[in-house]
Amino acid sequence: WLPYYIDRKPGQLGLEFMVQAGIETLYDKKQKKGFFMMIEGASIDHASHPNDLATAIQETIEFNRSVRLAYEFYKKHPNETLIIVTADHETGGLTIGQNSSLVIYPEYVNYQKISKEALSKLISSMRQTGEIDSWEKTKKILAQNTGLWDKIPVNEAEEAQLMQCYYKTIVKKNSEKEITLYSQSEPLAAEAIALFSKKVGVGWTTFSHTGSVVPFYAIGCEADQFKSVNDNTDIPNTMRKVMKIK
Repeated sequence: WLPYYIDRKPGQLGLEFMVQAGIETLYDKKQKKGFFMMIEGASIDHASHPNDLATAIQETIEFNRSVRLAYEFYKKHPNETLIIVTADHETGGLTIGQNSSLVIYPEYVNYQKISKEALSKLISSMRQTGEIDSWEKTKKILAQNTGLWDKIPVNEAEEAQLMQCYYKTIVKKNSEKEITLYSQSEPLAAEAIALFSKKVGVGWTTFSHTGSVVPFYAIGCEADQFKSVNDNTDIPNTMRKVMKIK
């Protein structure tokens, strides 16, 4: 799949490019045959399985920009265009609030520079080469890539927990990885990103899918056909009705 937005290098393709290319390729100005295109922001799910908050948010923002491209097309063809935005499920059980005060710090999300997956690969590589042979070096790597310590306060107990993980996995080389559907994370990367979520003020309940109700948005031709709350498997039936497909 496409690289995470947070890890993407200049020039690498992203979801926005794919959406724009799809519209330009499928829309026939002369014959006006019409077209159907499904766009999936799949990496939102991929980032939520390992509970990687900042990466999931960046993917959602890019998905929003991709929807805007479709919306710009709709504004030019409002009577013949239908846009539907929804999801097949929620992933991770993301909730706001880590304590009774429900204080959140959304600005902290800007301080994480790479995905949990990339951080895990970095730690694994440096562990194998011996580049992180002290806690201070390891702490510097975590701070540079997550904002912890540098911009996000970390108390003594929280640092002690990370140090304990460092000595267990780096010094004693006991590296039992955290396994989720799409990735295997170094324990130290997992601990750091979990602390990051805690500092932002959000919680996760699972590494899997949940049964939470998902949002549904529709605009354009026959959008009112979707105005009731339904099971998501009813959506294609309504779409067939709108498109007059038996």
